[in-house]
Amino acid sequence: LIVGCAQASEAFGQLTESKSRLQAFTTVAFALLALASVGGFAFSWLERENELHRYELNRAIYDSLAGSTDFEYCHHPAFKDVGYCKRHEKLEGQLRLFLDTSGNSLTDREQWTFIGSFFFVLNLASTVGYATQGGPATTGGKFFAVIFGIIGIPLFGCSLL
Repeated sequence: LIVGCAQASEAFGQLTESKSRLQAFTTVAFALLALASVGGFAFSWLERENELHRYELNRAIYDSLAGSTDFEYCHHPAFKDVGYCKRHEKLEGQLRLFLDTSGNSLTDREQWTFIGSFFFVLNLASTVGYATQGGPATTGGKFFAVIFGIIGIPLFGCSLL
């Protein structure tokens, strides 16, 4: 009987400990989601306009470079097999590839929309990094990235314990 009571007491203690750990994890997870939501609004407000402006500049650079070597008749089906026209088409493809891989995309990747900003904060807090997205470009965005890192990294660490 005494052994049975001791085992029951130990099981109850483990259950109570598990319950408190679950509560702590839930609290930390909720705090991380709240932080990411606030970050989603903050970074989309701080960075989105700059991102859209960068796409406009990238498009203007592309159009200028591609247009400077463009032969108007290359767009006509009769000239599609001419060597110069084939090379120009290849140049446009290489130029697009260069711009896309250097972080200067021609199309809107929506990195600083609410959803993109939300995931940016989660990446920042998890210390996985944000190499594929890139970091904030504005002074305000950089400042808030530091603040969100100071708050988010310890929160994420607590969720792992």
